[in-house]
Order: sequence, then C-alpha cells, then structure tokens
Amino acid sequence: MSDNNPFIEKSVLWVKTHWQTLSAVIGTVAIGAAVFSLVLYRKHAVEEQGWNMLSYAENQIMQGQATQGITTLNQVVQQYHSAPMLAQAYQLLGSLSLVSGNAQQSITMYEEGIKNASSNPNNRSLLTMSLATAYEEGGDLQKADSVYDQFLIDFPEHFLTPRILMDAIRVEMLANNAGAAREHYERLLTSYPNTSWAKRAGVYLAEKGPTEKVKLP
Repeated sequence: MSDNNPFIEKSVLWVKTHWQTLSAVIGTVAIGAAVFSLVLYRKHAVEEQGWNMLSYAENQIMQGQATQGITTLNQVVQQYHSAPMLAQAYQLLGSLSLVSGNAQQSITMYEEGIKNASSNPNNRSLLTMSLATAYEEGGDLQKADSVYDQFLIDFPEHFLTPRILMDAIRVEMLANNAGAAREHYERLLTSYPNTSWAKRAGVYLAEKGPTEKVKLP
C-alpha cells in the first residue's frame, strides 16, 4: 500500500490542479453523448415516419386509390434514404406500372429497387422475379431469360425457384429454344417433382407439342 501512496498523492494533486480542465473534458463528453443520442432518436423518428407513409400508400392501393398511392410512394422515394424502405417503395411502383401496361417504367422501378435491396435477399429475390416478368411483358424475351437465369444462380433453393423454372421454360419455348426449356424442365422434375409448377410445366409442354428436344415423362 505504501508503494502506491506517492501515485495516489500525485493523482489527487493533479486533479486539484487541473480540475477545471477535467470538468471541461467530462462536460464535453457528456454533451457529445447527449447530441449523439438525439441524432439517433431523430433518425429513428424520421425512418419510422417513412415506414408509416409506406404503409399508408399500401392502404391507399388496397382501397383502389392507386393514383393517391403512387403520389405517396413518390414522396417516400424523394424524402427518405433507407434502402429497405426504398426497395419496397420501388417494388410497389413497379407493380403499379406493370398493371397499368407500362412495362418499360416498371423495369426502371424494379431496377432501382434492386439497387436498394443488396443487403436484403428477400426483397432482392422478389424484385428480380418482378423484373424478369416486366421484361417478358414488354416482349424482351432475351432480357427476361437472362434475369430468370440470374435468379436461379442467386437463389438456387428459394421457395420461388420452382415457379421461376416454370417461367424460364415458357420464355425459352417462346424464344424457340427447346433445348434450354428441356434443361429447366429436367431440373424442375428432379428438384421439385411434386409441386404444382412441375405439373403445370408438363401440361404446358404437352400443349406445345413434345419434340425430340423436349421429351415428356
């Protein structure tokens, strides 16, 4: 204990001599912590307001007020910067554009959504599927096929994968690429034999007329 006394005495002396400096440092740290907490609170409050607006837009759309819903969604896109929030807003805007027959605008919306969904696989998978559908609706089968293939690479075991395989089969047949359609169908039968999508694919290919390139079981 006696060995520590000189250190304790020096410490006490330093505090007495520099108490004003010490108080200023402690005060600055306390103020900094308070400001940081306030910033976090305000950021959380702003994001919460954005999510509330997004929910409000969804309610407007559900009630048949599509125009008002689009206006609200555009406000969300313009005023907020939360990537998950923007991904969902663009998903809705893309879907509304596609339903109204504007495939090109829906493609733009879905692509913007994908940019904001890099950290959220669920949002990204839905946006990717929607983007492929928009390309198909717009008549760009090559782009649709490319996006469907990318989905199968990025999400090989997703719950939507059987449906995407069915969609890919349809696009390949429309593009007169029976060989690729056969490969997707074989994967569908191998990995998801008991799904409704496998049955639909079989019916679809049977209606199109099986050839040597597309053999049905």
